Amino acid sequence: MPFPIDPTLCVRPNDGETQFEAFQAVFAAIMNVESNCYKRMCEMNDIHLKTFAGEPHVAIKAILRDNTIRDGDKCIICKYSDCSHYIAYIKGMGVLNPYCHYQPYNTQGFCQTFAFYLAVQYGGNCQNIVVPEFVSIDPVTALTEDEFNQYVTNSTLCANAVVDLIKNNKELMDLLRIDFDIEKQDKKHDVTPGSSVGEFLGEFKTISTFDQVKLYVYDNPFRGKSAAKSFEKYITNNKAKAVSHAARGVKKIRKSAL
Repeated sequence: MPFPIDPTLCVRPNDGETQFEAFQAVFAAIMNVESNCYKRMCEMNDIHLKTFAGEPHVAIKAILRDNTIRDGDKCIICKYSDCSHYIAYIKGMGVLNPYCHYQPYNTQGFCQTFAFYLAVQYGGNCQNIVVPEFVSIDPVTALTEDEFNQYVTNSTLCANAVVDLIKNNKELMDLLRIDFDIEKQDKKHDVTPGSSVGEFLGEFKTISTFDQVKLYVYDNPFRGKSAAKSFEKYITNNKAKAVSHAARGVKKIRKSAL
């Protein structure tokens, strides 16, 4: 399906992606586990970053044996693969996987940021970070309309919140600028030459609306816990509108199937 493109924005889509996804792809690249900004953001909030190449349960067992990490400490575990995935882990409490809370299962988008917010919310908020009013979703059959809409809302909230978090901290902005100035040269992104990190973040927030993110979620495959025809069924019966935000904290959502 064709997606609308605003040529005046500093990032334009490639290969049929939505324009929001084009921005999100740049953001994910400059906010990876090795980036200056993401590492510092976690450090400021007492979050330990752990990377691994094997199975998650092996990495978690290694953390359990790590005497430098105490019960209650916050961790973010990132698996290196063709597509990295980030999960939060509170030692003594357990795993908090964005796929089981805020993000469509097995899709791309914001897992590093969702993991950050999960770690802060459940492991302690020493910097008084504003945690968005996410709703937790874990569908086991075909998606309902409310579930689909809430996935869109979660990503919209996440994009706007993390942009504000970075823009309001000069140190984080300066660190993000280092990686942005490198990443914008990559030809896989269509970034306007001379674009600044401030311009990028401002336009990323501008495009992070429910309707724009909805197109991006449409364009993501629904695998794993969703029924095989869940995606097509939702498109056929689309009545997508923004849903009201839930109270702060994790709240399950499950309504009748479409």
